Amino acid sequence: FFFFQAEDGIRDLVRSRGLGDVYKRQVNDKAQKADTIKAECQAELDKVMPELNRAKKALDNITPKDMTDIKALMNKPPKLIQKVMKVLMIFLRHEPEKKFIVETGKNKLDYWPVAKEKLLKPDFMKDFKAYDVRTTPEKVINTVKEYLARPNMDSKLIEKASGVVKILWDNIGSMVKFYEVDKSIEPKRKKLAEAQAEANKLNAELSIKRAALAEVQRLSLIHICRCRRIERCRSRWSPYH
Repeated sequence: FFFFQAEDGIRDLVRSRGLGDVYKRQVNDKAQKADTIKAECQAELDKVMPELNRAKKALDNITPKDMTDIKALMNKPPKLIQKVMKVLMIFLRHEPEKKFIVETGKNKLDYWPVAKEKLLKPDFMKDFKAYDVRTTPEKVINTVKEYLARPNMDSKLIEKASGVVKILWDNIGSMVKFYEVDKSIEPKRKKLAEAQAEANKLNAELSIKRAALAEVQRLSLIHICRCRRIERCRSRWSPYH
């Protein structure tokens, strides 16, 4: 009788360890799924990050003399430069000045005065480099993309008018590309958050179950030892021994 009780205790011990392994595999599977999704997201971002980093680095190379050249353009700017500045202000969401035109009876939106004010600020380049394009409304991105696609606003043409303005233009283009890729992986990013949350939940449950299983194992071992001890005593005092 005691022998069978001991065997039951051993089976309970093996079963509890098996359940622990099952829970552990579930946690590992969820964690692996999260890692896979994370790697896929990063792979997509890696396609556009080199171009974005090059554009950002070019901003670091702008010298005080370059800024002086921009100031010189403020007096009689070429139309192409004015268009770039307009797109830049739209991109950064700066409101234009409104000028009432008597002949038409309508307001004309003028971005140039705003652009001159912003560009001449000492921290403009620093703020521009730190701009988080992910906060930009999609409507603004679509408007900027229309300008980026125009043949008469090609980066090489802009460079002929101003190398510094060309750097700003390239940064706008790179940030728009980053925005599009970042938005495209948003569904994967949500799945990643779900997978990580599920893995964390399972991990917490596993900790609780481990504690419970450890107690089962402890009691099973006590039960096994007790049964075997009784069995040895019984065998020792048996008249048939």
